[in-house]
Amino acid sequence: MPQAILFLDANVLYSACCRDLLLELALSGLCRCHWSEQVLAETRRALLRQRPDISGHNVDRLFALMSQACPDALTQTRRPPLPTPIPYADPADIHVVHAAYAAHATTILTFNLKHFRASALATLDLHVLSPDTWLPELLEAQPAHVLQAIETCRLRLRRPSLSQPAHLQAMRRAGLVRLATHLSE
Repeated sequence: MPQAILFLDANVLYSACCRDLLLELALSGLCRCHWSEQVLAETRRALLRQRPDISGHNVDRLFALMSQACPDALTQTRRPPLPTPIPYADPADIHVVHAAYAAHATTILTFNLKHFRASALATLDLHVLSPDTWLPELLEAQPAHVLQAIETCRLRLRRPSLSQPAHLQAMRRAGLVRLATHLSE
């Protein structure tokens, strides 16, 4: 299986469980993760709005750690502009398509699939998938590596530490239902 080049939407970065697993997979060489300044800004706004227990300083620290894990992830839009007549995405999310295209991504990972037109993205050689579709597929293709990455993420949790069943439950709450179900079978 060739290394996937993923562009992560803000809703994927918002979820700590999903974000940490994807970064761990990138560190393991199973994928390359990309994002843009606009995606980071959306993630920041969502975290500060939904999680009052997280300070702006903590978000900055998180983004710095993400940058250390994936130093080439921040994508600048340098490729030629997209053909404008084709509606690739909801107008509020077209920046994701532009950045994914500029990053030479193969897949946009998002929990908001309805915001992207898969048929139009195919003309750009881009796919759009939920992390809960992509991760089980990767698990099937690379079981030992993915299981190791999941366990590494679980063991890294300290406040509180999580048992394997509790970690599976956290995955379900994070929108990784299919992955957690597959792992529990």
